[in-house]
Amino acid sequence: MSSSFTCPICLQTEILEGPTVENLPVAHVIPSNYTPISDDFGRLTLSRCSSCTHLWNSADTNQYLSQPFLTNRPVSPAMNRRHRELVESLDNGRRLRILDIGAGSGAISKGFAEKGHTVTAVDSQLRFLDGSSLDAVRIFSTDWPVTELLREQFDLVLCVQVLEHIKQPFDFLQSILDVVSPNGCLYIEVPCGDWIIDNGSIIDLHLAHLHYFSDSSISTLMSRLDCSILGRRKLLGGRDIGYLIQRSVSDSSPAQRFEPHQAGVLNFKKLIRSSSFLLQNVAQLKGPTAVYGANGGSQSLFGWLPDGPWSLLLDDTSEYWGACGYSLATRYPIVEPDTKVLKAHQNILIASYIHDLRISQKLLDLRYQGSIFTLRPPRVVELGPKSILEKAPIG
Repeated sequence: MSSSFTCPICLQTEILEGPTVENLPVAHVIPSNYTPISDDFGRLTLSRCSSCTHLWNSADTNQYLSQPFLTNRPVSPAMNRRHRELVESLDNGRRLRILDIGAGSGAISKGFAEKGHTVTAVDSQLRFLDGSSLDAVRIFSTDWPVTELLREQFDLVLCVQVLEHIKQPFDFLQSILDVVSPNGCLYIEVPCGDWIIDNGSIIDLHLAHLHYFSDSSISTLMSRLDCSILGRRKLLGGRDIGYLIQRSVSDSSPAQRFEPHQAGVLNFKKLIRSSSFLLQNVAQLKGPTAVYGANGGSQSLFGWLPDGPWSLLLDDTSEYWGACGYSLATRYPIVEPDTKVLKAHQNILIASYIHDLRISQKLLDLRYQGSIFTLRPPRVVELGPKSILEKAPIG
């Protein structure tokens, strides 16, 4: 049965349909010489299961396409700190055989290798930050599953910010569990659907993510896989959640089970209201406006508001400079933030809202005199020079 009518996690059919958005960009960065075609846009039809509260895009299209740009490169001390904290939390002092699926920039693989663990990294776009291949890490430049690795066993398998891109999470995890050793663990990290619903964060809804998991839906998924949740990590104020998982081998390892987060089940109204707030706030922007952050946030923004007043994208990732973001209306050049560019813009709208305080301070350090706004949910909030400290953190 189509996923439009069946929950991909618990297979129940009582589905609540939410907002639909047409013509969302499939990618957030494209080469400057490329003109988007119809295949570069897609539809998001948000659905939520009334049983396990799973949230997903039920539009029957393949939304996640490979692209030549690395999408998870750490560009701030906070991102590097989160990677270090993950390595420290999972390092138990023994030398482990580790498999990192969807290794991306290789930052986590490298962190474990530097601690003496035996690390295998799998990613079709794996590129280490320093440009080297790091001898201590065995690399497979392809997507999972890897036939050669299905004959091996690993003490720890990492699946960080990957599962939300996978159309069939159950089948994908089942194939991963086949390579987890009898006493080994799987660590997954995913966006939290409950957080998105409760905060009305429409900017976190884009085509790169097919799924937005809840504690309840993860618990249901683990039950189907005969696994136990041993631990849970709350990241970025709850926007992302990490789970440490092990096969249920005995009663000696009690499983964590989570009840459905009922407050968010029927709360699509917050998302709809947030989209109205976004339209109203953007309509009040006067003068040239730049968007800071060539990421999923700007990708979503250009889908919800393809005719917004944006002139270009600012980003700290040097690999993106000279490339473009795009909407159905036009392309937006991605440039390095500097005083000349900033001076030409009356407003800066921060799409990378989880870094908005750091970005705001950087803009002030560059003596930017215009208005600074952030897409931190549930509304656009001004962060001008006098208010940046008074209103931090913004809610």
